[in-house]
Amino acid sequence: MQAAQNLIKELQRDYMRLIEGKQSLEEVFSRWHELMKMLRQVEKKCMILREPSDHDLQQHRKAVSLMIFCSGLIISTGEAHLMNNYHLDIREADALKAEIERMKGHRKILKLESTGWHGPIPRSALADEMGRMFGVSGRKAA
Repeated sequence: MQAAQNLIKELQRDYMRLIEGKQSLEEVFSRWHELMKMLRQVEKKCMILREPSDHDLQQHRKAVSLMIFCSGLIISTGEAHLMNNYHLDIREADALKAEIERMKGHRKILKLESTGWHGPIPRSALADEMGRMFGVSGRKAA
């Protein structure tokens, strides 16, 4: 799971370089596909071929949540790139549209799998987690 989290961090850095104009979308999509392969390998090793520990489940939930977040950013960036670069060659535009659609598919699958692996998060648990993450209370005072 640590290797997957490290790759997620690298993907986030790649995304920031993309935003700063220092990397191409092609490279970001390529890294994303690497990450998806790695996630599947880790899932097989830690979640399917053996009974996952509580730690495995917690790390998996975090990794998949980060991947869902990253995929949304990459999709938005790709769509913005298409709108801002309407003059792209039709083959380039079609290839980018195909990658965006593939990314949307991955994101949808990750969301469904996250619910399948971990179930829906109770509202109170979500509020507590948000409080820990952002240092605020998620519950209303009575």
